[in-house]
Amino acid sequence: IKQSKVRKNVKFYQRAASDRSGLDLQFLSDGGTGDHIGGGAYDVWNMVKKELTAEEEAAMKDKYVTVKSVAIDDIIHNNISPTNDYSLEAGNTSESSLPNIDRLYLLKVDVQGHEPSVFSGITKSISEHKIDLVMTEYWPKGIDFMNESMGAKKECLKPVGVLQLLVDSGYTLYALAAQVDPRAPKDGARDRMRRNNRGKKLMPIGSLMEHCMWFYDLERKYRDGDGMATTGGIYNFGYWTDVLAVRPGFKFPAAPVTVTGRIIAESLN
Repeated sequence: IKQSKVRKNVKFYQRAASDRSGLDLQFLSDGGTGDHIGGGAYDVWNMVKKELTAEEEAAMKDKYVTVKSVAIDDIIHNNISPTNDYSLEAGNTSESSLPNIDRLYLLKVDVQGHEPSVFSGITKSISEHKIDLVMTEYWPKGIDFMNESMGAKKECLKPVGVLQLLVDSGYTLYALAAQVDPRAPKDGARDRMRRNNRGKKLMPIGSLMEHCMWFYDLERKYRDGDGMATTGGIYNFGYWTDVLAVRPGFKFPAAPVTVTGRIIAESLN
């Protein structure tokens, strides 16, 4: 009974979030530690884009999965029907049975480098403060690599652009603990990351660009060994965090039970 009560509140959109609705997005993934990213020409582990031969490209054609895109703005503004609306007996909706969404309490974005496109499709909802809390993974090197913006003159522009949209709309940002792949070397960079997470406050927050560059600097400035991953080869996968964005005027409906939640609630008072 409890499951059925929860189920009737679920609206399922079998779509890939992006900057526009109705696009055919092709996915090809080699997988990874708990996620799926890259594949084909994109060697994400080493952050290298490879040139594929015609034979290699032909061999991959059957491995692609095509998914229709959706801009989250279209969901929040009720411009698109869910694939399945479990509040209806029939299960599948028609184009005429649009949902009635007024706002979102929480939006979680973790799309392995596709964040700039996803946030381009939420600009209206963010500017109108229709989302109370936005939690997004923030992986500067991965975002730059997947959007072909690597290099001294381009790096961090795309990642910073994602957070700048939230800041410009009045959201308050909270950077959570820094993270690294478990195969990363146990060196000075990892030690500095851990000290930051223990409250030493080494991560700069003076500007979004400075904050973004800190993740690059972990690899460039603080390695004190050979940089080898535990599985062999130089570790180039980068470091990341999660960022929580809180809309202006937000108050938790009930007292948070987690340490992070209590810290944020206190800062909002």
